[in-house]
Amino acid sequence: MAVEADMPMMDARSRLAAGPQNKVNRFLSLIFGMSDPSKPAASNWLGYFKHVATSPLLFVRRAKIRHTLLLDADGHADVSHSTTADTHALKRAMNWFDLINLGIGIILGAGVFVTTGTVANGYAGGATVVSYAIAGLSALLSALCYSEYAVDYPIAGGSFTFMLMTFGEFPGWIAASNIVFNYVLANAAVARSFSGYFASLIDKDPTYFDVVRGGYTLDFWAFGLVLALSVLLCWGIRETKTVNNIITVVHVGVVIFIIIAGLTQSKKENFTSGGWAPYGARGVFNGASLLFFSYVGFDAIATTAEEVKNPGRDIPIGMCGALIIVTTLYFLCAVTLTLMLPYDLISPDAAFSQAFVDVGMKWASYIVALGALLGIVTGTMIGLLAVARSICALGREHFIWPIFGWVNEKVQTPLFTTAILGFVTAIIALLTAFDDLLNLVSICTLFTFYMIANGILFRHYYAPGVNRPYLAIFILFWNTATSLALAIYYQLSFGWVGLMVPGALWFIGNTVFMFLKQAYKPVRFSVPLMPWVPAGSIILNVFLLSTIASPESQGGPGSLPYKQWGVFMGSCVLIYFLYSLPNITLQNKIAHGGAGVTEMADLGGKNNYNAGDYKQPPVQYAPTDVRNPAIAPI
Repeated sequence: MAVEADMPMMDARSRLAAGPQNKVNRFLSLIFGMSDPSKPAASNWLGYFKHVATSPLLFVRRAKIRHTLLLDADGHADVSHSTTADTHALKRAMNWFDLINLGIGIILGAGVFVTTGTVANGYAGGATVVSYAIAGLSALLSALCYSEYAVDYPIAGGSFTFMLMTFGEFPGWIAASNIVFNYVLANAAVARSFSGYFASLIDKDPTYFDVVRGGYTLDFWAFGLVLALSVLLCWGIRETKTVNNIITVVHVGVVIFIIIAGLTQSKKENFTSGGWAPYGARGVFNGASLLFFSYVGFDAIATTAEEVKNPGRDIPIGMCGALIIVTTLYFLCAVTLTLMLPYDLISPDAAFSQAFVDVGMKWASYIVALGALLGIVTGTMIGLLAVARSICALGREHFIWPIFGWVNEKVQTPLFTTAILGFVTAIIALLTAFDDLLNLVSICTLFTFYMIANGILFRHYYAPGVNRPYLAIFILFWNTATSLALAIYYQLSFGWVGLMVPGALWFIGNTVFMFLKQAYKPVRFSVPLMPWVPAGSIILNVFLLSTIASPESQGGPGSLPYKQWGVFMGSCVLIYFLYSLPNITLQNKIAHGGAGVTEMADLGGKNNYNAGDYKQPPVQYAPTDVRNPAIAPI
């Protein structure tokens, strides 16, 4: 049974007017988004539980579906497809300069002030610059992958949207869960460090503002900071970017001052004291995995794609430009620190401020504290902005309550989502210290970047209607298998000769893949040097994942963070099967007048791909857009 393309789309308001209703149905429709108000409440609940009972079958059916539609002439995506009540497009108010400032604001946060000393003292010594280069290279490869996706799919959602377009709903949900969890924890953790640096700025002990009650160390400064930034984000993207631009310029100025002032106290012999890389190559690589935390957040730029004036030009410039600037500053900071003091005298906790005190420049330590405070403010603000956009996309697609996808018409921001997110993050920041969860944040981030890199390879070597997916699947398997083998050999200490075998297989395989014809190549922006960039991202992300440490492992790879991550992922899978999957199915039937997944899967034909015609990249709307129901099986 086919669905007529001109069938009027039933949004939340029209469904409310469609027939008999009561308060229960109104609540279910507007909040949960899982009912048809024209039917009795009992019927809606019965339908919901029926779909829950058949979730395994629904999962198999929906795994074969991918969603597509076209961009407009300006390269912008229309979001009027959403069935969420009162959904409006986000405001396009940002250019490449704003995106560079956005990226610098969130990347150049407090991480450089916290992790640099730890790595220099206990992992890499003078070779900390190499550790930063490795972590920066991994981030840059991921940024190129994100840029291609964000240009092709210039709508809110980031990793969730990209995986939804490429692999389908379940991988999209997994990517979204990881990135949202990562940002919520990271934002709270960064906000917790505000009071300590502020205390240092006024020459007090870092614990001066801590309030201990009932076994909890309460941080009201973190609580207030998150709430204040959430209010600013609710106000509007234009106001947010203005504040971020001002703070970022001042922050970069402070970092440059630290570099110049520190170099005036530099001594060449400090750089090689005790050996340039005192802990060897293993220390350099392990240090790189720790320093990767300093790069967390650059993908926030991709989540603002719907708010960018010219996505095809601005997103690649903004994302890569921000990373290059930040990596350069990190490199110079690391050189400065290791020239000021021998590596074994560097403080792991307050490296830069203590270094200035040790060389007789205590006054400069206050400027270091100011720079850290500015980094905390911008990092937390942009982190909140990014995760709100990801949650907004989940609400639009009915993976979670659709009210989270609501965009306020006046300020053109996801007002409800931002407010709820800010309150939850503020409570977590008030109550919880996150030193033991930082590794979990890194796992979520690196795993998401691994998925994005796989998605780039898959979409370049497979296009529905052009070829079959077997080659693309083999390319993904080859890169993952060789990367895992290399990481395992490294951790088992089989020696460098053992590392050469999987490394050589990875290189040979991708050399062959380089000469294979790509099934799809974007025209607005395409990842260069295919398949090396995504393949390099895969091997680096897998390698860095293998070096994640836990307290029980004493610096080596540990199982505790992965046990925590496993519990989290299990909870996400449970939510998907109990709410997201049956809810999405019900929304399809409501919006399409009763058409189910199987009927809809026949509508898209070849998924809007034409062999040899790459002038129009594929862009998806939600499966509930009956004006262009291009949903095709993989």
